[in-house]
Amino acid sequence: PLQQATKWAELVLEEFSAQGDREAAEGLAVSPNCGRDTDLASSQIGFISYVVLPFFTLTAELLPELRQQVLPHLHGNLKHWKAIQAT
Repeated sequence: PLQQATKWAELVLEEFSAQGDREAAEGLAVSPNCGRDTDLASSQIGFISYVVLPFFTLTAELLPELRQQVLPHLHGNLKHWKAIQAT
């Protein structure tokens, strides 16, 4: 569900930002999506589009029930983040 996905996205982005802070403090280049300027909507669009959706689409070939149980939520979440990005 979107509410849970959003909370997890916020927590992960905070963890990534802390990693970026540590990298910067040690004089290292900050890893992609680990800077404090990383946009939550953009990071979620990329993660869902390039990691999660391809994984579950392929997995649904082996476990067809995922087509109804997981893929609709992923498409809904992706639509949500794109709407936020558009504002």
